[in-house]
Amino acid sequence: MANIDWPSGLRPVSNGKGGTAPQMRPYPKLAGIIYEGDILYSGDGGLAVYNGTTDANADQLVGVAAHYVGTAADTGDAVYVYDDPDQEYVCQCDDDSITVVADLNQALLRHVGIVYATGNTTTLQSKVELDGSSIANTWTLDLPLLIVRKWEGEDNEFGANYKLVVKIDNKNHIVTNDSITRL
Repeated sequence: MANIDWPSGLRPVSNGKGGTAPQMRPYPKLAGIIYEGDILYSGDGGLAVYNGTTDANADQLVGVAAHYVGTAADTGDAVYVYDDPDQEYVCQCDDDSITVVADLNQALLRHVGIVYATGNTTTLQSKVELDGSSIANTWTLDLPLLIVRKWEGEDNEFGANYKLVVKIDNKNHIVTNDSITRL
């Protein structure tokens, strides 16, 4: 059976520390709607923002949105963010770049870009996907995620919409500390 094409952004799996629950913390957000699973950047004043179109701030990733925040205005609303640098996520590829074991083996520990999309207004989930055609051995700002392994979930056959486990590359991830605004 073929994989279902259901982009839903980045979904946390274990945080890389013995399967413990993923860490999430609240951040004030800039204006703009954020969908669950959107990758978030540090915008003006350290506020979380979903860029949605470019990798202009790809070296300033804070993590992934844990829920939907629907206000487009700058109201001081908070968004909970999975911000642990060891956090791993499952995400589907936008194409059929992984069709056999050899493709998977070549992709492991390589960098991959993001295909941005406006979230699903019915499910309130992100529609972000991995850009399968961008998988490369060399890190650049356009390739902010590191492929860790294949996802062992059901309905994950080689081919279109294959799911991979990724994490934000340490070169792109801002480790949260007192210099980053959090609520």
